[in-house]
Amino acid sequence: MNTNADNVELFLNGKSLGKKDMPRNGHLEWMVNYAPGKLEAVAFKKGRKLTAVEETTGEPYRIVVAASKAALQTDGKDAIVFNCSVVDKQGREVPDAANLLHFSTTGKVRIVGVGNGNPSSHEPDQYADGGWQRKLFGGKCQVIVQSAGVTADGDGRLTVTGEAVLPAEAAIASVPAPGR
Repeated sequence: MNTNADNVELFLNGKSLGKKDMPRNGHLEWMVNYAPGKLEAVAFKKGRKLTAVEETTGEPYRIVVAASKAALQTDGKDAIVFNCSVVDKQGREVPDAANLLHFSTTGKVRIVGVGNGNPSSHEPDQYADGGWQRKLFGGKCQVIVQSAGVTADGDGRLTVTGEAVLPAEAAIASVPAPGR
């Protein structure tokens, strides 16, 4: 563990695994047998308490999408990146999820690309009927949506579906491009 705190105590499911002082320019290590639940680091820096918590997640439950910006300019070039992940029933991101997600749009927008950051991924961007798809890698993937053209005034919608998870939808607002 790297920290700028004076010392750290590590807890697994509320049980202390020991407190250690942070050596200057060093790091801290604990040997911890895996157990589901909550791993919490409690650190002190000049008397101030700092905490960091990691929790075991449940099974993927629903898809979550987050847009890189609020609206898409209708110039046929502007794009929005949607970050996609899945969360468990408690709303926690599932970092090891590898679900295959399918993407579609309606309205005056089109998908121009998908990705997941996996350098060894050789899966096709599109499936047999021409729809877009991507597996989650590290629990995440992206889809890039672009306005359908310079005369494409009107809003759109992105729909993301996947096997064994609830789908997500995102409205895509459009705004005129500057100078139009």
